[in-house]
Amino acid sequence: MPEPRTVKLEVLPAGKDELFYLDRFMTEFDAGRNESVELTDLVPFRRIVSRDLFTNHLTGDMKINVNGRAQYVTYIAETIKRPDEIWIDQGGHSDRTMYCLSRFVLKKETMHIITAFKEGGNSELWVGWSGFQSFVPSYYQSKRRGDRIYVRP
Repeated sequence: MPEPRTVKLEVLPAGKDELFYLDRFMTEFDAGRNESVELTDLVPFRRIVSRDLFTNHLTGDMKINVNGRAQYVTYIAETIKRPDEIWIDQGGHSDRTMYCLSRFVLKKETMHIITAFKEGGNSELWVGWSGFQSFVPSYYQSKRRGDRIYVRP
């Protein structure tokens, strides 16, 4: 696993409207809040980035402000664009998940970023499902299973 990165990205102020954070996240991909972006550069799969990464898939509500993730959307975007590792896990219900993972040094702590993409009908299309930070190494490690398909040089 690559060492945690020491890059300094913008940590956004707390307490803003959900759309403020969503807009800031999507600008990292040169897109608007209601657009989706297709990434095909790192692996031979199409990854779709959109507001779905921050949507509760049961209720349709935004979850960008849940558990403090809003302030770290620039790190979440960086992880999607330039992950440390990408893993594909079969999962327990025949649903495959692609995890793009990164670690960053932030205020002398290691922050783990986890983004999840669900298989979208075929193994070449993966739809953004979730993105968040964690300061718990064991949770991050639990996503490092299945097949590792990419590691940052």
